[in-house]
Amino acid sequence: MRYTSTGSLLALSLLASLTHAQSYYDGQRPEIGDHSINWQTECSYLSPDTPLPSTPLQCANLEVPLDYVNHSSNDTLSLTLVKVPARREPVLGSIIMNPGGPGGSGVEVAIGRAKDLLTILGDHFNIVSFDPRGVRYTLPFHCFETDVAPPSNLGNSSDVAIGEAFSAGVAQSHNCQQSNSNTSALLSTAYVARDIIRIVDALGEDGLLRYWGLSYGTILGATVASMFPEKVGRLVVDGVANVVEYYYGLEPSALEDLDAVVEGFYSSCSKSPSTCALASDNSTTESIAAKVEDLLLSLKYQPMVVVSDDNSTELLTYTAIKSAMFSALYFPAGWMKLAVALQALTEGDPSGWVTYVGNGTNSERTPYAINGIRCGEASYRTNKLSNLDTFIAEISNVSEFGGLDIGPLNDLICASWLVRANEVYNGTWGVRTKHPVLVIGNTYDPVTPLSSARNMSSLLPGSVLLEHHGYGHTSLAQPSLCTARIMREYFTNGTLPNEGTICEATVPLWSNMTEQEALQPLNPNGTVNGLARREDLNEELLRAMRRLAGAFPGPLY
Repeated sequence: MRYTSTGSLLALSLLASLTHAQSYYDGQRPEIGDHSINWQTECSYLSPDTPLPSTPLQCANLEVPLDYVNHSSNDTLSLTLVKVPARREPVLGSIIMNPGGPGGSGVEVAIGRAKDLLTILGDHFNIVSFDPRGVRYTLPFHCFETDVAPPSNLGNSSDVAIGEAFSAGVAQSHNCQQSNSNTSALLSTAYVARDIIRIVDALGEDGLLRYWGLSYGTILGATVASMFPEKVGRLVVDGVANVVEYYYGLEPSALEDLDAVVEGFYSSCSKSPSTCALASDNSTTESIAAKVEDLLLSLKYQPMVVVSDDNSTELLTYTAIKSAMFSALYFPAGWMKLAVALQALTEGDPSGWVTYVGNGTNSERTPYAINGIRCGEASYRTNKLSNLDTFIAEISNVSEFGGLDIGPLNDLICASWLVRANEVYNGTWGVRTKHPVLVIGNTYDPVTPLSSARNMSSLLPGSVLLEHHGYGHTSLAQPSLCTARIMREYFTNGTLPNEGTICEATVPLWSNMTEQEALQPLNPNGTVNGLARREDLNEELLRAMRRLAGAFPGPLY
């Protein structure tokens, strides 16, 4: 049987390392599936309404084993691939990227951001991406349309919300299993890691993996590096999740830097009254925080009602507003619009908020792929909410802003999941890779704290942690030329930064400055000869990063 889907539905010693890796490589079953990629310029699998980039694009499908652990089966799965060819010679190979989620479409991100991705990586690499199992064009995971949807945040909205979310997870687990009974155990990160090695071998280059993973893509990156350490050429993990907590299924540390991000939103707003609508000339961090907190408290007990032009109505609730605020904290580029919308609400004008949300504040999510992938490989399971009391008490202390409101939602859904993936990576962490890994962690990240980046670096011997001193989720959220140059040098020459390197953000928060203005401190004396070209390149690079800010999905809370 061949599973091909084009549906649109919607993270030791050398001897021990090599022995460990060989056992996983044997599981590749090289006799099953294609061994080369036939790239085509016509991307027939794409939806007709998919906007294509101006840069050339190539598409392909690659046959891989449907079930890597079932050696009696010859069934295959058709992986959906896309390649954005390098724009400059010499071509130094292909970089495989995963945008996160889990559930983000690598195909759509690569297509939609092709030119900017090439610019950041230096134009000498092909960009290859794919939709992992369960996502968009490759074996999409979806459930009944009548699924009970858990609330988007929890604890402070109601004293029964946590119980409702847990029970909604039970119902969703049942429905998802009924809808995907033949495939729901085939979506694990370990299987996707095997798929990636298939892609690497089929590319026909030097047989080494070049990879850039963001958010959940860091879980995938750490897994493939640990399963196949001898295949690692260059590997970047950016916006790093706690891989140990992820596989356990309870992630109490995920939001431990969230309050620092919220405080940064308020404090930087107070210093920018000309660009932050919540601020005035005499505003303080405390006064802005109090204004927003008072708004949320009032919405908890009396939501606002919006009447549209067609006389339809909509409730703006505590849950809806706080969830949208949380999502907006991922990307500082959107903080100005968030401040305008919040200020409108404080003035009793809900239409201002509706305009903000209607302008595409929240990126499209894939609500079931994250559960199909994440929950299937979570080791912790229980069918009693009371067994989670200790975890809920722990997570409530992690973040005042989002602890109980947001923190436990994914974990509650996964706790009662009915399906276990056929293969979950449970091997040894601490495997030394053929080439060392570059780990990038933001100082102020709302969902993947810097401590998780430190933890992952400790699990990847020889790796180096680069601290990106910025706000938001992943290094792209508040761009830094320093970070971009280090990543480009790493992919090009294998050069790693010194331990303890910190890169500052190039563009300040709440700034309307142009690329030229942002670069002025770096180029204070104008341009002379070769310096002019360097400044042009810096401006082009910074512009590409600013366009990319907010383009990549993170964990779906």
